[in-house]
Amino acid sequence: MAGINSYSNRRYMYGSRFFYTAGPKPVSSTPFGEIFAGGFLGTVLFLLVCFVSNRKIYIFICSSFTSDFFVIAQILTVNNTCDIKGDRAAGRKTLSINCRKKNISILLFFLNQLQLPYLLWLQ
Repeated sequence: MAGINSYSNRRYMYGSRFFYTAGPKPVSSTPFGEIFAGGFLGTVLFLLVCFVSNRKIYIFICSSFTSDFFVIAQILTVNNTCDIKGDRAAGRKTLSINCRKKNISILLFFLNQLQLPYLLWLQ
């Protein structure tokens, strides 16, 4: 576990965390923050854990994390909607600010419907 692969995985994780939160224009303050975090936490992190555990990546594993992507994007969208006043004051342009408050429920419904085929396929 403490081999070269573990070190490479750790470097990748720290690099993506820096890209998400640091710099003059961090991804977390853009409308792509929810998508980036959902993609990273729902797919990349899941694949890294499976790869480190099994040293292989199976097709079933790849198909099972797709719904996690949408769930995490929904959680972050709801969180940003609750913090919309603070995000505006800080100058962030999150998805919740760009979609306006009345369209957020439509966006959340759309994200929920996108994950439904994957959940039905897994059963």
